Amino acid sequence: MALLPSVAAGSMHGAVVPIATAIGNGTSTSAIVFSNIPQIYQDLYLVIYSLQSGAGSLIIDNFNLDGDANSNRSYTKLQGDGSSATSGRVTSTTTISLTPGYSTGSSTIPTTAQVHILNYANTSTYKTLLSRVAADANGSGTTFLNVGMWASTSALSAFQISTASANYFTANARISLYGVRTVNQ
Repeated sequence: MALLPSVAAGSMHGAVVPIATAIGNGTSTSAIVFSNIPQIYQDLYLVIYSLQSGAGSLIIDNFNLDGDANSNRSYTKLQGDGSSATSGRVTSTTTISLTPGYSTGSSTIPTTAQVHILNYANTSTYKTLLSRVAADANGSGTTFLNVGMWASTSALSAFQISTASANYFTANARISLYGVRTVNQ
C-alpha cells in the first residue's frame, strides 16, 4: 500500500478536501490504514474502488488503532440484486461490514463504495457511518445501503479498511479519504 500525499487543506477552496489516498500493493495488503486524521473537519468521506485477490467482504474496523475488541459496533443493511431485496441488523460486533453476508471483489470485477462518517471529531456523540456499495458481477451484482455506528464518544483519529478471508488489495485498488468542511471553514 502506498499513501499519496494530499494538498494542504489551507490551500484548498471548496467543501471537500483530499486528505490521503492509498493504493493496494498487489501482493500482501489485506488492510489499508488511515491514521493521524486531522481533527479539523465536520465529517469524513471515503471513496473505495476495491479490486481484491479473491472474493470477500469489505470491512471498516480497528477504530483508533487501539485494538478495541469491545463489541460496540452495529450496522443495519439494505441489500438488493435486481430480483430480490433483503434487510438485516447486526449488533454487538467488533467490525462494520460494508458488504455484509456477501463475498464481493475479484482482481477483475470491482466493488465500489462511498462512506460518509459523520461528526468524526466530536467527543460527545457516537460515530455514525452511512455507506453505499455496488458490487458488480458481470451483469449480476448486488448493491448495499448501510448505516453503521461505533458506540464511542472518542474522536476518530484512525481506522482501517480490510478484506475478509485473507484476500489482499490488488495494485489497482484505490481508497481515498476526504475531509468535509463546515460552513465558513
